[in-house]
Amino acid sequence: MRPTPDADNGTQYIPVTYYFDGRAGYDIQYLSKDEIIADVLREYGRYICSISGNRNAMVFVDKKSL
Repeated sequence: MRPTPDADNGTQYIPVTYYFDGRAGYDIQYLSKDEIIADVLREYGRYICSISGNRNAMVFVDKKSL
């Protein structure tokens, strides 16, 4: 069982976003549930737009086959 954050065990969780490509994320701890959902959908929309253009072709590689 994973520990829950509390003052007794000194564990602290900080909700932040991160990007797979190494860009810095941002703090989301003060966003409401609806704001987090909207943020996820906005970032997903940006991702879809970036891969849908002809200039931004993406290549997917199965690392197991290398």
